[in-house]
Amino acid sequence: MDGTTNWRNVRTISIVTFVDALQFSFYMWSFWPYIQQIDSTMGATFVGIIMAISGVGEALAAPIFGFWANKIGRILPPVYTSLVMSGLGNALYLLLGAFSRPVAPYAIVVSRFLSGAGTGNRGCFRALVACNSEGVDRAKALASSGGAALVGLTIGPAVQLVFNFMGAEGVSLGPLVLSQYTAPAVLAIVINVATAISIKFFLDDSLHIPPKTETDSTKDMVESEDSGSGAVAQWLCARNAIRKVTSSTPPALRSTQTKGRSIVQYVNSLLQDTTPRLSVPLRMDVIAVIICMGTRSIRMLATSNIESIGAPFTEIMFNFTHAQALEWNSYDQTIVGALTIAVFMVYAFTNYTKWVSERSNCLIAITGLFVFYCITMPWPFLPGNVDCARFIGNGTHNWVWCEMLPPLNQWLYYVAYAAIYGICLPMLNNSLQALYSRVLGQGPQGTMQGVNQAVGSVARILGPLVMSSTFSHFDPQATWSVNIVLLAVVIGIWIVAYRRLVPLELRKTGKIHDSRKPSIVPSSNTTSYKKSVTTSQM
Repeated sequence: MDGTTNWRNVRTISIVTFVDALQFSFYMWSFWPYIQQIDSTMGATFVGIIMAISGVGEALAAPIFGFWANKIGRILPPVYTSLVMSGLGNALYLLLGAFSRPVAPYAIVVSRFLSGAGTGNRGCFRALVACNSEGVDRAKALASSGGAALVGLTIGPAVQLVFNFMGAEGVSLGPLVLSQYTAPAVLAIVINVATAISIKFFLDDSLHIPPKTETDSTKDMVESEDSGSGAVAQWLCARNAIRKVTSSTPPALRSTQTKGRSIVQYVNSLLQDTTPRLSVPLRMDVIAVIICMGTRSIRMLATSNIESIGAPFTEIMFNFTHAQALEWNSYDQTIVGALTIAVFMVYAFTNYTKWVSERSNCLIAITGLFVFYCITMPWPFLPGNVDCARFIGNGTHNWVWCEMLPPLNQWLYYVAYAAIYGICLPMLNNSLQALYSRVLGQGPQGTMQGVNQAVGSVARILGPLVMSSTFSHFDPQATWSVNIVLLAVVIGIWIVAYRRLVPLELRKTGKIHDSRKPSIVPSSNTTSYKKSVTTSQM
C-alpha cells in the first residue's frame, strides 16, 4: 500500500461488488410466485429452507475463499471460483421449469446453494479494500465498496420491473421458458461473465502480504507512529542495551536507584533524536470483534425475515394476488434503492464519516430497525381481521391463524419499509463494516473477513428457517416478536459496550501492555518511562 490509499482499486472493487450483489438479489420478490408456478404445494417453510441453503453455501465458501486469498496473497483465484459457482446457479435457476415436478425441488436447492456460495467472495473484496486503504481513509473506502454492494442488493429486486412485461407464462424456447421470472437469470449470467473479464484487466488483486521472517514477526509486535522498520530496530537496540547494562554493571553500581538511572540514561541517549512511539503489540479486542460479528448476524436475520416471508406476508395482509404483491414490492424496493444510493453517496463523497462515528451510526441504525418492527407489528389489540378466504383449507398452505390476524395500514408498512430499510440498513452496513475492519487493525484481514461473512451467513441459514417456520405454524406476530426481542438485546449490548467499540489504534495502550516488558515512549514522556523502568528493576 506504501502509505497511500489506492482509490482506483477501491472504485473498481466498488463497481464489481455492486454488480455481483445486483445479480444475486434479482429473485427476492419473484422467487415466491416462481416456485408457486412450478409447484403450488411449496409453502413458506420450503422458501425458508431454500433461503437457508443459500446461507449454507455462503457460510462454507466465505472462510475457504478468505483463507485461500490470505494464503496466496491474491484474491482473483477464489473470486473466479465464486463467479463460476454463481453462474452455474443462475443457469440452473433459468432451467428449473424443464425439470419434472418431483425433481424440481432438488434442482432449486442446488441452484440456491451455488448462488449462495458465489457470494462468498465478499470477504475477499473487503480484505483487499482494507489492504488498499490507510486508517484515516478506511471508513470511506469500506463504505464505498460495502455501500456499493448494499446498493446492488437493494435495487436488484427492483430490476424485476423491467421484465414484468413478459408475463408469468413467457415464451417457450425448447426446454427453456423466458418469462418475467426467468429472464433476470439470463441477465445475471451475463453479469457473471462480464465481471470475470473486467477484473482480469482492471483490478490489482495483490494483498501485499510479505513472507514471514524473524524480523517480520518482531515487527508485528511493535506499533510505530512513524517509521516501522527504524522503530523496530530502535526497540531491539534498547532491549539489548537494557540486558547488556544489567549484566555488565559493576557490583558497586548495582543499587536500585543507580542502576535505574544508568539504564534510562543509556536508552535515552539512543532515542534522544527520535520521535516514534513504540509499544508491545496492540491485540484486537475479542469482545468488540464478537459484538460486531453478532450485530451483523442480527442485521441479516432481520433482513432475511423480509426476504423469506415478505411476499406471502403482503399477500395475506393486503389481500394481494401474486402479480399485485410482486408489483407493489418491486416499486417499494425501487424507493429503497434510491435512498440506499443517497446514503452511499453521503458516505463515499462527503466527510460524514469524520463527523459522526461508526459507533453512533450503528446504534442509530439498529434502533431504526427496532422501530420498524414495532410500528409494523400486527399487534393483537389492532381492530379488524384480514381476508383469509383463499389461504385457509385450499389444500396448499392452510394458514388457520389468518382468521385472527389484524390488518396493517398498507401505506404505513410500505412507507416505513422504504424509509427505514432505505436509510438505516445502509448506515448499519457501511459503518459496521468500517468499524469491524478498524477493530481488527492493520495487516491481512482475509481470514477474519471470511469468518465474519461466515458467521453472518449463519443468520442467513437460521433466519429463513426460523422466520418461515414461525410464520407457517404460528403467525406473523411471532416472527415480528422474534425480531423485536433480538434487536432490543443488541441495542442493550451496544449501550453497555459502547466505549470499547473503537478502532484498534485508538485504544489506550496502557491497558494492553504486557507488564513483563517496559514501554518505550517519546522523550516528552521520559519521566513516566524512567519510573516504569526503575520499578521494573526493583
